[in-house]
Amino acid sequence: MKPTIYDVAREAGVSIATLTIPDDLSLVGFDNTNLAKSVEPPLTTVSQPIRDMGHQVVDLLIQRIEGVCTMKRRVVLLPELVLRSSTQAFVSKERVWV
Repeated sequence: MKPTIYDVAREAGVSIATLTIPDDLSLVGFDNTNLAKSVEPPLTTVSQPIRDMGHQVVDLLIQRIEGVCTMKRRVVLLPELVLRSSTQAFVSKERVWV
């Protein structure tokens, strides 16, 4: 079972009753969904270039159908870190990694 935010807080010695984000714990999500903007505090996320991924897939599919390119290709698209209020600068030397 994956740890929850509360498990991480407990391990770090943070009281869940007084847990504040990002003062006690910074949170980062993935995919930059609409929910990430609407929660409190707004969630810092890693955003995938979904539109670019779709364009690349279509281009590669068309090339394959037309016989232009029959070799497999690896396409690397860079994600973007969307900073919001759920994170802050790291200031302590003690880290808890899960």
